Amino acid sequence: MNELNDAYAAMFRRDSFSVSRVAEKINEEFEIGCSNELISPQNLALLVAELASERMSSRTALVTMNQRPVDDPHEAREQIDKLCFERFTQLLKISSRTKESNTARAKPIPDYVEFALYVAHIRLLERDGKNPGWRKLQKRASDILGRSSQKRDEWIKFVTKSRIEKLLPTFREITQKPNYPSPEYVVWVTEFNWLA
Repeated sequence: MNELNDAYAAMFRRDSFSVSRVAEKINEEFEIGCSNELISPQNLALLVAELASERMSSRTALVTMNQRPVDDPHEAREQIDKLCFERFTQLLKISSRTKESNTARAKPIPDYVEFALYVAHIRLLERDGKNPGWRKLQKRASDILGRSSQKRDEWIKFVTKSRIEKLLPTFREITQKPNYPSPEYVVWVTEFNWLA
C-alpha cells in the first residue's frame, strides 16, 4: 500500500499537478503582484469567475463519479481525491494483470501443444471434410491434451482463440498438399503416444 501512496503522491509533484506550479501559473495569468496594485479589478473579477468555475467543476466531477455533489469546496476536493486514489489503485492493479497476461502470451506454444492442435485439425478435417474453426479445434485439442502427462494448467493457456487462429492458416496450407503428415506419422516422430 505504501508503494501505491508513494506513486500517487509522486503524480502530484509533476508540473501539471503540483500545487505550487499551478499557483505560479495563476499568478502569471492574472498578473498578481506585477504592478503597484496587487491585482487589477478586472483580473480580480476574472479570478473569482475562474474559482467559481472550478468549484462547479468539482461538483460536476462528483456527479459524474456517482457521488452526491457537496457545497463545501474542501469536502468536495477530499471526496474527489479519495475517488481518484481508488481509481488510480484499480488502474495499477489492471496494469499489473495486463503485464502478467502479456508475458504469458509472449511465451511460444510448446511443441506438444502444437502437435496436439495439428492432430486435432487433421482428425476434424478427415471427419467433417472441411477445415475446422478455432472453437471445434480448441475442444478436440483439449481432449487430446487431457490424455498427456502434462498438467492442464501448463497447456490450457496456450489453447486460446488468438493462438489457434494464428496456427490455422499454417495447418490449412499443410493439408492442401496431398502428402501432408498423418496423425500416425506425428505420433511416430514425436513418440507422444497420447496423440493417437
